[in-house]
Amino acid sequence: MINSPIRHLKGPSSVLKVEILERELDAIASWWIEHSVDEKLGGFFGEIDSAGSPVPEASKGVVQTSRLLWFFSEVAIQTSCSRSRQLAARAHDYLIDHFFDSDNGGYFWEVDHKGDPTNRRKQVYGQAFCLYGLVAFYRLSGDEIALKQAVRLFRTIESKCVEPLLGGYTEAFREDWSSIDDYRLSERDHNFSKTLNTHLHVLEAYTAFHKVARSQESESALRGCVNLFLKRFRRPDFHFRMFLDQQWTDHSVEISYGHEIELSWLMCEACQSLNDDALISQAEKDAVRIAGLSLGKAMCSGHGFLERIEFDKPVDSSRIWWVQAEALVGFYNAFQISNERQFLKATEDIWQFIQSQHKVSPKSEWLWSSDDRELAPESRAHYLAGFWKGPYHNGRAMLELLRRVPLSDSADAT
Repeated sequence: MINSPIRHLKGPSSVLKVEILERELDAIASWWIEHSVDEKLGGFFGEIDSAGSPVPEASKGVVQTSRLLWFFSEVAIQTSCSRSRQLAARAHDYLIDHFFDSDNGGYFWEVDHKGDPTNRRKQVYGQAFCLYGLVAFYRLSGDEIALKQAVRLFRTIESKCVEPLLGGYTEAFREDWSSIDDYRLSERDHNFSKTLNTHLHVLEAYTAFHKVARSQESESALRGCVNLFLKRFRRPDFHFRMFLDQQWTDHSVEISYGHEIELSWLMCEACQSLNDDALISQAEKDAVRIAGLSLGKAMCSGHGFLERIEFDKPVDSSRIWWVQAEALVGFYNAFQISNERQFLKATEDIWQFIQSQHKVSPKSEWLWSSDDRELAPESRAHYLAGFWKGPYHNGRAMLELLRRVPLSDSADAT
């Protein structure tokens, strides 16, 4: 979503046409407009089950709310959809009214269905998404209050979350920003204080923030974040460390192909935002290399993109919605940089896989897992919307590809 230079390449006819991407973006936005709004208690439903029915008493998470703020803001910018603009304002107001901690700064992790805080801890992951959403809302509305909210949150993250001796962003804190023993983002995560996942989302938020509030402070923070990936997270084999302690000792037990392919294009965006030719060149070379590794190890033609491989464990063959969305952008970005047709082919294969395995109708929201495709709605293992699932990954993939895909096969290269 950042206004960075995009290469439009001539090439063979692709299934990825602008009109097809526009229809998919409209389907995603329309589904969330129709199903997600909690008219009775405010904001948005905390969960919509596998059959498409709201769960009125489900809790509401800061990640889902801030992602909805980001998504509806960006859709309204892209399409001038008045309903998306209204829902962006709704998400903004709910975030500020129910999640913002006016005493200590930052945003709570979770509220109940009525909007009362139930988990007041401060996950840096959640703060990053709030910043990402506030920046998008400012870009949509021009509201200086939203910009001030973003600036205040950026400074809170920098003052409260940076590990003072060895750098990096400590994963989690108590309500008052004091230290905490359990850093975990979710039950599937390992309890270490620095993670690839959180730093990745700080990177994307800081990239967006630097675009609208450019200063020496924002540049220094973004540049520092980029350097952490180059010097701390990246391994010599171009895979990335997932879990590290305060001293940067690696405790990873897996390779996350989903996060790596997402990082590959976000690093390009970050370096373009810094307008640093040397870093841009490095990021582009790395993006192609990461995409090449993923193509060989995580991509199986006709079977989508593998999320991760845990060391010394059988491969989990399930295909998750967000991973397919990020692989779409990551492979297309690698194609734009390198003009290697294998990456365009991979993008097209993933698109076909999504349409056949993650959607049950042209206007449906994407299923969490391709394993759910053949099951009746009431038998599916995962919700359609909830604490960890919003229109952020798949919606962003459509918005990104619409920026990148030529208007016609005859588009001139630039």
